[in-house]
Amino acid sequence: MYKHRLAYKLKPVSVWSIFFIVLIMVLFCNNFTVFANAVDILKDIQGHWAQPDIEKAMGSGYVRGYSDSTFRPNNGITRAEFITMLNTAFSVPLNGANINFKDVHSGDWFALNVWSAAKAGYTNGYPDHTFRPNQFVTRQEAACTIAALTKMADGFPKKFKDSNQIAPWAQQAVNALASNGVLSGDSGGYLHPLQNLTRAEAVVLVNRTKNITGSTPVHLTLSVTGSIVNIRSGPDISSDVIGKVKRGSILTALEHSSNGWYRVQFNNSTGWITDQYVKPSYANRGSDTDREEDGSSVDNSNTGTDPGSETNSGVEASQDEAIDPAAGTGTDTGAQPGTVDKPGTEANPGTDTDSAAGDDAGKEKIIVIDPGHGGSDPGAIGQSGTKEKDITLDIALMVSDYLKNAGYQVIMTRQDDQYVSLADRSAVANDAHADAFISIHCNAYNHIAGGTETFTEPMSGNPVYKQQEDSKRLARLVQSELVQALGLTDRGVNEEGLYVCRETNAPAILVETAFIDNKSEEKLLSDPEFQKKAAEAIGRGVDGYFAK
Repeated sequence: MYKHRLAYKLKPVSVWSIFFIVLIMVLFCNNFTVFANAVDILKDIQGHWAQPDIEKAMGSGYVRGYSDSTFRPNNGITRAEFITMLNTAFSVPLNGANINFKDVHSGDWFALNVWSAAKAGYTNGYPDHTFRPNQFVTRQEAACTIAALTKMADGFPKKFKDSNQIAPWAQQAVNALASNGVLSGDSGGYLHPLQNLTRAEAVVLVNRTKNITGSTPVHLTLSVTGSIVNIRSGPDISSDVIGKVKRGSILTALEHSSNGWYRVQFNNSTGWITDQYVKPSYANRGSDTDREEDGSSVDNSNTGTDPGSETNSGVEASQDEAIDPAAGTGTDTGAQPGTVDKPGTEANPGTDTDSAAGDDAGKEKIIVIDPGHGGSDPGAIGQSGTKEKDITLDIALMVSDYLKNAGYQVIMTRQDDQYVSLADRSAVANDAHADAFISIHCNAYNHIAGGTETFTEPMSGNPVYKQQEDSKRLARLVQSELVQALGLTDRGVNEEGLYVCRETNAPAILVETAFIDNKSEEKLLSDPEFQKKAAEAIGRGVDGYFAK
């Protein structure tokens, strides 16, 4: 396990445990080799806005890297590559015969995929009988191809500032994908239809399409349970925010997506809301239209933008919404038009619940925030010398401010660079009769691993059994908010023998925000804006836990 967290474990690892670990590694050495190779293949996507989507797509077999162990996420994607990706992601039968494209030959790696796509009827060649397999795909061409494959034809016209650049033959497809939340413009309102699609964008676009095409028709009345919940243009956290609804609002659901979203009636149109912040309501509201329970209007301002991108992305709601990728870039710096907006920006808030300051849920609740390490214990140290104890304190102070503003009573186990024993940390929470305990840390392992994870005490080692399920629920909410806000790999909610969790009477979790020994994540952890996103995400998770 991670060296810096050994002090928090329930008991030391026995000699027999080490023996069995070594034995398992020997027996399954091939699997470890495969994992190592997978990490190497992904070496140029560490910290990239689409990293989670690309990793999921590669793990599912939708896309592959290059022989030099790169993915080249910012490169354009060719017609042959795009067709191959779509065939794989949507299980198009590879049964095409030799079609007379002058530039597609039986010996070409893409030949069968191109022929099969043409047979399936969702792509064709040019009037000169060429397919042009090595030509890059533009955004409007990608929209047409996906619309033809999925038969997504219905949609209301959506105005972009550069709508005059959309070719007449692509207009219907663009409208259909935009109306369904698959495709939209950048934060400035531009679609850039003639711009080449990148490989990273392609991964995200296909995933969004799969989410929508996997929806099941329903007819339910839903009641909103979150404080303030976003309505989005598509079933994905990176889709446009088209409005907000408050706790108690009543919505009519028309579809339920495979990744945990409802399509609901909203302001004479439709939008999507995560199913984690709604529940079935059987009250007779006398109307199928979306409205506030108290009759007040909802915020219908469009505050977000959605990318046109396309391959399988699909990390959606684990507990709330899923990972919110940061904006794509045409190069390594600078926002790329038409890609997913960065989490936490005005265009994409990075969550579908907002904590309402002064909400009754937070009143009289005591939250203990525990910045890991401190004083003579620096914790893990990054490759550039960043100390874990400094980062955890910075984030913890921001969490404290956030929760105080939301009406909670907050107690810190330390407020400066001082050493606090593990026993004293738990004692602070127990003496205060805390309602929740959150210990904040940075992870470390092998300079390669990355991502966010949250820990609870195992049931077998926790004497406060009645709190264990509550701890898990708190951990799931906080983990989900962190993944959404930070855009890092979701390492999930796990169990570990941790002293501060075991000895604390209240529901207790330990948060590993990111890997400080991973050079790119160390840089993020040192960024005050990143720290703020992490702090606010933890705060939203706590607020969601008490919003009953």
